[in-house]
Amino acid sequence: MKTESKTGSDFRKLTKSGKNKNGRWVRESIGVLYVVDDQVQFADDHEHIANGFVRLLEVPEEKVTELIEEWVEQAIERHGGLLPSQVPLEAKIECLRLAALKVFPPKAERLQQLTAGGAWGTDFLGNKADTVYAGSISGNLSRAVVGCQSTGFAWLVNPSEKNTVHANSIEYNTAYFDDRPDSHYGMKQYLQHTDWRMQKARRYAARVLDVSGARAEKWLKNPAAASLLDVGSAIGLFRAAAGEFGLSHYGIDVSTDAIEHCKNGFGFETWLGSIFDVEKHAKSGQKFNIITLWDVIEHLDRHMDALKYVTQFLSDDGVVVIRTPNLESMEATILGDMYYSYKLDHTSYFSVRSLNSMFEQVGLVPIHTETISHIFRGCLGVQYLYDAGKRLEGADILAVYARPGSL
Repeated sequence: MKTESKTGSDFRKLTKSGKNKNGRWVRESIGVLYVVDDQVQFADDHEHIANGFVRLLEVPEEKVTELIEEWVEQAIERHGGLLPSQVPLEAKIECLRLAALKVFPPKAERLQQLTAGGAWGTDFLGNKADTVYAGSISGNLSRAVVGCQSTGFAWLVNPSEKNTVHANSIEYNTAYFDDRPDSHYGMKQYLQHTDWRMQKARRYAARVLDVSGARAEKWLKNPAAASLLDVGSAIGLFRAAAGEFGLSHYGIDVSTDAIEHCKNGFGFETWLGSIFDVEKHAKSGQKFNIITLWDVIEHLDRHMDALKYVTQFLSDDGVVVIRTPNLESMEATILGDMYYSYKLDHTSYFSVRSLNSMFEQVGLVPIHTETISHIFRGCLGVQYLYDAGKRLEGADILAVYARPGSL
C-alpha cells in the first residue's frame, strides 16, 4: 500500500523547526508530533496523516504542517496558552477555523460576487438557493456550491455560466479512479488502496447488519435467500464483504471500467446502467432485502425520482442504506472551500435533515443514523470526534431507512 504523497516532505522522516521558534516537528515510533516547549500540540499516526489527512485535502504535506502550526499560533495569540491543556475545546475548533482561513484564504471577492449575482437552481422542494457554501472547490473557480439553509441541501454550480452542474456531465472512466494530484475529482488512489478499502467495506457490512436488528437476524438464518443490491457497486468491495456473510448480492454501475475491475478482481457480474436501469436487469418481481447507495446520491440529480424508483424493488422487511458527505459537518465549518467533500464530481450535498425529508416523501423512515469523523483526530482527540458524530456533525452520514412498522 502506498502511504506517501508524491509532493512535499515525507512525514516518516520529518524532523524540522516549526513556525514557533520553540516548536518542532518530530517523528517518533508513536507517530508524527508537533511539539512546542516540550508540550505535544498535535499527534497523529503515520498512516492516517498520509492517507487520511494529506490525501483528503489534496495539498502538499507542507500545507498540512502549516495548518497545524498556524492553529497553535492562533491558540497562543487569542488564548495565551498552548494546546492542548490550556485552551477550551470549542476554542480549539475556532482556532482551527481561523487557521484554515489564513492558510487557505477564501475567495472573498468571489463570495461577494456569487451572493450579489443570485443563485442558480432549486432544492428538492423547489426552494431557490439562499446560501453560498463554497465560493470555489478548494480554490478551483470553475465551480461553487450553493444551497438552502432551511432544508440543509446544496448543489454544484458553474458561476461563469450561472447554471447548475448536472450529473450527466461527469464521466466515470478509468481516469476517474486514477491518482490525479490536486484534482478534487474522482476516487483518488482508489485502486492503490483496495486493501484498507476492503477492510472498510467489511466494517460497513457488519454495521449495516448490526443496526438492522431483527431484520438481519431473520436474513442471516438463511443468508442465501436474502439478497442485496449495491447501486454504484464500483469494483465490488462491498459486494465481496456482503458475500462473506453469505448474502446473495447484485451490483449495478455506470462505469464499464469499474465493472471490468470487479469481474477481474472478484469474478462478479455487474449490471451496466444507472439507478434507473435496475428494471432492465432484475427478474420480474425481484425484491431486495438490502439496497445500498454508498457514496452515490451526491452524484445524482433527480433524487426524489431515484428514491421512488429504487424503493419499488425493496422487500417488505428491507432497508435502504445511504452513505454520503455531510453538508452540516464540523469539517465543512472549519475548512470552508477546502472541505474535502466539495468535489468537482459531487453535484449534490446533503444533511441528515434533507435526507430524512426526502425519504419521508417516498414513504421510508430512518431506523438508524450516525455521522463519522476522523481527519482532525490529531488536533481534537477521539472523544470529541465521537461526540460530534453523536450530534450528527461528523463528516460522513450513514443512514438506514425502512418502511414504517415493517418490523
